Amino acid sequence: MKPGYKVKLTLNSAKGKEAFYEKFGFRVRPNEDAGPGMDQWLIMDEDQSNAEMSMNEEKG
Repeated sequence: MKPGYKVKLTLNSAKGKEAFYEKFGFRVRPNEDAGPGMDQWLIMDEDQSNAEMSMNEEKG
């Protein structure tokens, strides 16, 4: 990496194990800078193409 570049690492901790990761500099969310973490499962059928998946994501 070049000087001045930034990389943001995200981590999904098991519930109740956040303190372990805090020892390594990770911060629990929500906090003063960031809201709660969010996730979503994307499941693609075997016969569905990547183009179709992208189009379905945009429709929301």
